[in-house]
Amino acid sequence: MILCPILIAGLASCGNTSRLTGPLAEVSQWSRVSHGLPGAHLCTALTASGTTLLAGMVDTGMDGVFRSTDGGLTWTRAMRQPTNLEVLSLAASSTTALVGTKGGVFRSIDGGLTWTAPLVQPTNRKILSLTVSGTTLLAGTDGGGVFRSTDGGLIWTTAKTQPTSLNIISLTGSGTTLLAGTFAGVFRSSDAGRTWTASAKQPTNLTVISLVANGKTLVAGTVNGVFRSSDDGRSWAPATTQPSSPLIVSLTTSGTTVIAGTVDGVFRSTDDGLTWTAPTKPTTNPYIHALTAIGETVIAGTNGAALFRSPDGGLTWGTPTTQPVNAAMHFITANGATVIAGTGLGILRSIDGGLNWTAPIAQPWFGPSNCVFFNGTTLLAGTDGGVYRSTDGGLTWAAATRQPTRGSSIKTIITSGTTLLAGGSGGVFRSSDGGISWTAAAQQPTSPYIYSLAASGTTLVAGTARAGVFRSTDGGITWTAATTQPTSVFIRSLTVTGTTLLATSGRGVSRSTDGGLTWTAPTEDLPNYVGSLVTIGTTVIAGTEGGVLRSTDGGLTWTADKTQPTNPFIRCLAVSGTSVLAGTFSAGVWKSSL
Repeated sequence: MILCPILIAGLASCGNTSRLTGPLAEVSQWSRVSHGLPGAHLCTALTASGTTLLAGMVDTGMDGVFRSTDGGLTWTRAMRQPTNLEVLSLAASSTTALVGTKGGVFRSIDGGLTWTAPLVQPTNRKILSLTVSGTTLLAGTDGGGVFRSTDGGLIWTTAKTQPTSLNIISLTGSGTTLLAGTFAGVFRSSDAGRTWTASAKQPTNLTVISLVANGKTLVAGTVNGVFRSSDDGRSWAPATTQPSSPLIVSLTTSGTTVIAGTVDGVFRSTDDGLTWTAPTKPTTNPYIHALTAIGETVIAGTNGAALFRSPDGGLTWGTPTTQPVNAAMHFITANGATVIAGTGLGILRSIDGGLNWTAPIAQPWFGPSNCVFFNGTTLLAGTDGGVYRSTDGGLTWAAATRQPTRGSSIKTIITSGTTLLAGGSGGVFRSSDGGISWTAAAQQPTSPYIYSLAASGTTLVAGTARAGVFRSTDGGITWTAATTQPTSVFIRSLTVTGTTLLATSGRGVSRSTDGGLTWTAPTEDLPNYVGSLVTIGTTVIAGTEGGVLRSTDGGLTWTADKTQPTNPFIRCLAVSGTSVLAGTFSAGVWKSSL
């Protein structure tokens, strides 16, 4: 439960990750509790390895390969990743899975759980495409042509005769025929990829981004529509009815249905790609970058919303229960088992202590939310467009009648007695009617950008973005600077343990034992920037860019938790009963019992 005087600010700064200090804290393990949280970031590649689905995710803060063994409902990160995490392509045979990265090919013989480098890599290590044909594995590179392996991906050698275009965007196989899509059209090989010749009759658009075989029919996706071949790729003709979105980024098959991923959703064909039906769009981000299928289950990888899942061959779409990666968490706050979390995609609610999450009926109207505060049965959300209120547990939201100064971005809200205080880009604001109307403090901190607020007895403390800590002893009406400031003047988060105030201070935590009047420098130089602080009982929890730290002596010394969230960039913290919740940059919410 987040109550005054405990305040959590859920933002973190940039910094370099290094080692964690001190012995490891013997505490309960962290477990991911992200069921229902929205996905985010780019899925570059998908494939099926037996009954295991594999996805390549990039630009996430924890890039690499993710696995699902339940038909795409839940996803976990591979235990041992390729040494290069910039995944570009995936393929699998019955025994070996391959991942193509910007640093070469890597292989797995345990369903994508662990990945190792081959003995001999392709000489060009930017692997744009992969395919499997019997015992022959092919890798298409960016400027180096096609490479082959006949020993399960251990040794790669260049094709004897290459396509005239050496940028191999796509690969597929049909029987004994192999096809390569390039910027110069389609090339064929009938000798397991040793030699390549151009198709006699090319698609009218020569940029072939995607290829798939559906029985004896071959389908090619270009930047200007779908083309078909029924003679092993020797000649190509356009589909009779094209998808209305002509850029065909990805192709797969589900049974006898061909599915195309475009920048405007998914299109389906039940006649070998001859005609295409209108798109079925995922609810967000219709840019379909990758596709794969196991039976009727189709997985679509998007250009910014992670994955979508269809149980019926692409007719209808939903989201996985647990995505590979989630949108960055901006804040978490809790009142008993009710937990509210904010992301760049909106507010999420949990009524079971953070185990399962759902979106509210209506979001606060103006932009992303920066904080939520429980004030009895009323919830208050600070947004980039002021304060919003909810009286139904966060299901619906309405703007405050009289907002803080126009244009104020509200970063933090707390209560002091019957008065609510909000801090943001316009300074400190006060409300005595439950957040319906707000007025500016009579005497503001000299730095008007307030990131954090806390209360210690009758003293209020404000952390600013440029000028350190300010204090108020009259309920937030007037504010004066601390006599001695923390070592860092950017105060992202404040908390209270007993009579001691704690403030984030760069790579450390500053302390005050006199109500914020004077501050002492951190006693330890921590290896990562501290972005959030919270108190549970006599223990102070710190969220950093490198994991979670704990202190049991009022912030004098810190120890790292023995286990950490898989994404150690901790953006925010909250207390729910006897548990601590941590919001990460890309791995959703994690929970640990004290």
